[in-house]
Amino acid sequence: REYDRNFLFAVILLTVKMLFFVVLLIGLIGGGLVAGIAKGWVDTSPNLDLSQIGAQSQTSFIYDSSGQLIMEFKGSENRIYVEIEDIPQQLINAVIAIEDARFYEHHGVDLKRIGGALVNNVMGGDTQGASTITCQLVKLTLLNSDQNYKRKVQEAYLALELEKNLTKEEILEAYLNVIYMGGSSYGVK
Repeated sequence: REYDRNFLFAVILLTVKMLFFVVLLIGLIGGGLVAGIAKGWVDTSPNLDLSQIGAQSQTSFIYDSSGQLIMEFKGSENRIYVEIEDIPQQLINAVIAIEDARFYEHHGVDLKRIGGALVNNVMGGDTQGASTITCQLVKLTLLNSDQNYKRKVQEAYLALELEKNLTKEEILEAYLNVIYMGGSSYGVK
């Protein structure tokens, strides 16, 4: 009887060990597959072209010889570029508070926000994004608005690269001049 109990315990222990190693192996294979796909998406990302960040269409003004405005050309996007120092601090604070409260704390990607969005999305809450101001700027100027993982991975990669090349103030200025404000108005001015 004692022998049967020891034998049964040994079989259960061996089964648990084997199950653990199978799950571990599947996890490693899955992780490697995900990492390989993500690396492929990063490798096929567009180049970080800083000239595209500020190359948005803008409203043109035509003046006569005495400096009087004759005409405005708005096109489909009415945008007047404004320097960061000419934007009211309250507006800057409001945009940061609404869009990316930890803007000055992260390097382009907010891992806390990504984790929170994943948990909320998996738990069946409203679908949430985890884009930072930097990610949104990349999406609006370098990528497209496709809702897929490839674009999100490329967006995160390019946001990290953008933060290496521009200051937070330069990123914020560019973002505030790109965002859609309703109608045909783009940018905060």
